[in-house]
Formats: sequence, structure tokens, C-alpha cells
Amino acid sequence: MTNRIKALSPDIVNKIAAGEVVERPSSVIKELIENAIDAEATEISVELVEAGKKQIVVKDNGTGIHPDDIELAFTRHATSKIQSFEDLYAIDTLGFRGEALPAIASVSKITITSKTKDEMSGIKVIVEYGEIKSKQKKATGDGTTISVEDIYSNTPARLKFLKKTSTELSHCVNVVNNYAIAYPSVGFKLVHNGRSLFFHHGVDNTETRLSHVLGVKAPWLSARSAYEYIEGEVYILDPSSTETRNEIKIFVNGRYVRDRVVNHAITSYFEKHLSTGEPPFVVLFLTIDPSFVDSNVSPTKNEVRFREQNLVYSFVQNILELCIHSTKDKPSAHSYISQDSSGSKKYEQKQPLTKDYQPLFEELYKPQDENKDVQELKNGVRIIGQFKKQYIILEEQDNLILLDQHAAHERINFEKISNAMTQSHETQQLLSPELIELNIQDAMVLKELIPELSNRGFEIEEFDSKKGGKQSFIVRTVPKILEKINVKELFFELINSKMGNMSRQSITKNIALIAARLSCHESVRGTHGLTPTEITALLDELGKCEYPHTCPHGRPVKIEFSLYEIEKMFKRK
Repeated sequence: MTNRIKALSPDIVNKIAAGEVVERPSSVIKELIENAIDAEATEISVELVEAGKKQIVVKDNGTGIHPDDIELAFTRHATSKIQSFEDLYAIDTLGFRGEALPAIASVSKITITSKTKDEMSGIKVIVEYGEIKSKQKKATGDGTTISVEDIYSNTPARLKFLKKTSTELSHCVNVVNNYAIAYPSVGFKLVHNGRSLFFHHGVDNTETRLSHVLGVKAPWLSARSAYEYIEGEVYILDPSSTETRNEIKIFVNGRYVRDRVVNHAITSYFEKHLSTGEPPFVVLFLTIDPSFVDSNVSPTKNEVRFREQNLVYSFVQNILELCIHSTKDKPSAHSYISQDSSGSKKYEQKQPLTKDYQPLFEELYKPQDENKDVQELKNGVRIIGQFKKQYIILEEQDNLILLDQHAAHERINFEKISNAMTQSHETQQLLSPELIELNIQDAMVLKELIPELSNRGFEIEEFDSKKGGKQSFIVRTVPKILEKINVKELFFELINSKMGNMSRQSITKNIALIAARLSCHESVRGTHGLTPTEITALLDELGKCEYPHTCPHGRPVKIEFSLYEIEKMFKRK
């Protein structure tokens, strides 16, 4: 006998919904914080016991819930956020599905106390596993306090999926911090087992909130942009800082989301700037007309779907470009050459390389105007000298700057080689073809690379015969920019880096990375004395780079010490 179709009971329906919405204690915190923000709260406090596994208390000073609506709030799909189907395409709140409270209540014990500004007293309701146990008036301040206890205690199978306390606490901290970043004007407090973990005071700008939440002192690069129905704001932690990290935070209409389109736009953009292929710390805020973005993709609302993905993708890459180039607007050791004598900004568009292009190794130290005082540079930057023939010492206003000349030169070479290989197809036939002998395994890797290398200006001929377990190749032509590189070393390193399974862009990037490092043996080594004219030339070249803050490996090119930091080290402050 086949099983007949039956309607599920409300209790089972809510438990299924809880499995979708309430993945762990941090999921509960997320839903309750969103309700508080939608209620226009300016102060939100989160208190946890055992990382929320035993108790979660979220308190806010928002508009509160009307006494007549509080029972309805625990009814599935009851909400004040939308009234019609059309409202789904004009969502301007964080919550709207009406699932969170009934789902949470079905797997926990909830005590909610709330008061609106118009009521003389508040209301207190106790709900246990979806059933309202009591409702009474309560003297309380404006806003809402929700206590959630013993999450999943009535569903032991789900309880087993919760991780250890430290892991769950980490998720909780991350959720609170994400909303603190998205809403800098709102104060956020987090307490765990009676101990205050942090209190983010409400501030009037995002940069201050970012530095406070992340505990960093390094400056942020930022930019704003708008196009059609999209507005964007991006913050990038100065990659030259030792505090930087590889992380991307994406916010769409005030909600932290994971989105492959935006994430790929960011990572692919930075692939051409950092050899690691990973961006520095990036925080992106997108505000999009609700009719062009679907927030109703998943019950947790942590994913979105864009109506015009290509437009969003291009917008993200454009705002990153704007942010990177805006760094040249700030006086620093690498930016003074971006301004003319009047102090106005002067950005140069990169032009395709022509046949007149000279190898970068010959023109790096092109003689400068001898009438120029190389000791005193523009924007108040002054050359003090070198330390150990490795680090250039600069003075800029109240800052002391140490610049790693080797890292700077590698960045210059990396970008020039990358741009040349991308923009120019000019090749150079070698006077003496290079013979490369490889073992069978390495030869197989090179064979996979030959089609891609041919597209990039290499002419490689393979010998059919194998001698003593070796296979030979002859390199006859290379890209013009690589004519002075040691071809054998380049190919050996390409093979050793296991590039056979990498993307096309990665091949170009890795060729540029290896060639840039090899070129350092031809010019500025780790220890090399430089004259003031050579230092000026190096800084000029660095100032032309799109990403002058780090070497291709991601290491900082320069480190700055403020006068305050120096005086503090000497106990003067």
C-alpha cells in the first residue's frame, strides 16, 4: 500500500523552516539583529551564554512591537514588511519573509519583552517550542528584548551538529561585526558568559567603524561611484600595511551576502595587480534599486540574484579601478610624480607599447634633469639616504618612510612585463636559439603549455627523438619585453611552478612574476648603492605603477612611521 499524501502539522513545518533559517546560534543572532535594525534601533546589545547554545539575549531601543501584534509575530509568514506581491520587488528592509521568529520559537524557549513609544507599558510573552505559554503587561523601556534559551534542545539530532563553543562564538562575533560594519551609526555590544567582548559606539563614518571593528590602524583606500540604478562604496585596507589580510566582505542593500558574481569581479581584478591572485582586505557596499536585485533567493537571505549581472560585474571592477587610482591623489613616497608643479592631479592612460619601446632594464635609470633638486622632491618628500644598501629612507612631512628598493623594482618590472605581454604582440627572434633539455615528466608539462606560450609570443620547437630519458626543445622567439631574460631559467621555473593546470591569465601573470624576479639580477639587487638621481628614477617608475603598495608576492614596498609613533618608541609620548 502506497503512502498517502498528508499535510504536515504546523509544528513539523516550523521545525523544517528552523532547519533552513536557524543553522546555528549565529543564525538566530542574525535574524534578531535584522529585526532590530528594521525597527530603527540605534543601540543593539547581544549577550551570549556558551556561545548562544544555552542563551541568546538581543536588546534594542527600536520602535518595539504593538501589544496587539506580538502573538501574531510568532505566526509563520506574518510580517509588517510587505503587504502585496509587488512589494517583493521593492524590499527596503532586512527582514520580510515572516519566518524567523516562528522558526526560532519552534526549537527553543523564547521570552520577549517589547514596548512602543506610544504605549504606557510594555508586553511580555513567553513561548516554548512554538506554543505561547503566557502574555502579560510589563514595565519596560522603549524597544524590544528577546531571550532565546536552549536552542535545539527539543531536536537532539540537530543539536549534535553544533560545533564546540569557541567555533560557535567565532561565528557569532563575525555576524555582529558584519552588521556593525554595515550600520556604523548603530552601536553594537557583545557580551559572552558575562564578559564584554566589545562595544562599537555609533560613529558617523564607515572608515572609523571599519578600523574599530577590525582593530587596525592602517589607512583605508576608498572610492564612491554611481551608475544608473547602482551606487557603490569600496574600502581597501592599505596593502603595504603589515595589518592587511586576504578577505572580501560584500554588502548589498545593507545586508552581508555571499555572491559569486561580485566575488569573481573582485578577485579577477586583483589578479593583474597581485601575483598571489588574492585581493587585500576589501569591503564593498552596493546599493541597488530593489527591482533589479532579488533578495528572496534563500530563507537565510544571504544570497542575492542580480537582474543584470554583467552590469554589476563591470561596475564593481570600475569602482576598484577608481579606488586604486585615487591613491595617487594622496601625497606619499610613490605619488608625488602624479602631480605637476601646480599641484593638480595628472593621470596618464596607459598606451599600447610601440616598436619604439625600449627594454625596461635599460631605461629604469634614465638620466633626470640635472637642474632638479633630487634631495627635495615634490609634496615635501625628501631623500635622506639608504640603509644597508637595501632600503631607501624618505622624509614626508611628519612621517619617516622606509622603502624596499628590491620590492619596488620587482613591482615595476612585474607591471611593465604584464602590460607589455597583454598590450603588445611584438616578438624578438633570439640570435642563438635556446636549447632546453627536460626529463619526460617536465616535458609533458611544457607540451601542455606550448599552445598558450605560442599565443604569447614564444616560438618553441619540439624534438621527436628522446635521448637518455631526456626530451629537447628549442626556443627561437620570445616576447620583445623578455629578450634579455635568461630563457632557460624562465622555462625551468614555469615548469616547476606546475602551471600546466592554471588559467590563461595565470600563465601571463606567472611569466611576468618570474621574469620580474629574474630581471632583478640584471639591475637593482638586494644590496645595491643608489645615487639620489637613481632613487628619484626608481620612485618615478614606482609612481606610474597601478598598484605600487606591494611587490608581486604581496609583500609591502614601503613602511611608514609617524612622528607620534617614533616619539612613543622613545618614551616621549
